[in-house]
Amino acid sequence: MKFLEATDIKDDTFKPKLAAMFAMAHEDTAEASTRMLAQWRRNIYITPTSYLELVKGYRDLLEEKRVELKGRRDRLAGGTAKLVEGAEQVEIMSVELAKKKVVVAQSQKDCEELLVVIVQEKRAADDKQKKVEADSARISVEAAEANAIAESAERDLSVALPALQQAMIEVDKLEKSSISEIKSFATPPDAVIMVLGACMVLFKMKTDWKTAKGKISEPDFLNQVKTYDKDNIPKSTLNKIRKYCNKPEFQYEAVKKKSVAAAALCIWVRAMETYATVAMEVAPKRAKLKAAMKGLAKSEAALAEAKAKLAEVIAQVQELQDRYDTSVGEKK
Repeated sequence: MKFLEATDIKDDTFKPKLAAMFAMAHEDTAEASTRMLAQWRRNIYITPTSYLELVKGYRDLLEEKRVELKGRRDRLAGGTAKLVEGAEQVEIMSVELAKKKVVVAQSQKDCEELLVVIVQEKRAADDKQKKVEADSARISVEAAEANAIAESAERDLSVALPALQQAMIEVDKLEKSSISEIKSFATPPDAVIMVLGACMVLFKMKTDWKTAKGKISEPDFLNQVKTYDKDNIPKSTLNKIRKYCNKPEFQYEAVKKKSVAAAALCIWVRAMETYATVAMEVAPKRAKLKAAMKGLAKSEAALAEAKAKLAEVIAQVQELQDRYDTSVGEKK
């Protein structure tokens, strides 16, 4: 009872009953200890300290449970208050929700209408995309064909160009003094007459010695040779030149024995014949290439325009998609 005086118990009539309970528990434990010693030969000592610890343990446990129950009570009270507050907020939110539902319904309608427009625009964009891809593939084929024609023409010209370059190197070596050497002949060798005759054919003049001598006497004769229009040699002229070039004696080394200047002109005539022959074969390819390049340029311009329009459509679709995403976000 002394130990229980400081313990806060609402009804003091419980204290004597608690004190009696402590005594009864202590005595029962002492009796159980005696039975255990007799049965199991194991001694458990029950002391006054044990009794006092029992009372102290009760007081500590009572205080612990009171603290625990107080905490649970406070949490329950707080939870109840939150439920009341939540119910009030739910009532307010219900009113707001009714208003929001109207907005959501309108937003839903807007989203559906916008989605229809997006699908239509996207279909149009896909159709244009397919057309642009098809045009691009077709133009790639056209470009490849044009490149093939150009390469073929270049290969053909590569046969004539080395001979032409070599001929021009020899012609560049010629000077007025070299031409004077030819003019100095009173009776020129047959090889010289033959070469100058071929030259006169290229200049569309008579092939006799008098005409040839007058032509090479012109002050700018060498310049005329160097700047000769090799790309526009008529077929009739080419046929005449070919007759000279087919002669076994119409060779650089053979003519050089008679005249170095005439030998250089010989190389030049042969180069003109070779170039004109190749150019005549290349001409159809050049015409075809020109037509192909013209068509290719037209196609590329149309493709560029189609790509620009496609970019505009894609931008419009993206703008609509952004508007749709924003609308869906607002609805959510």
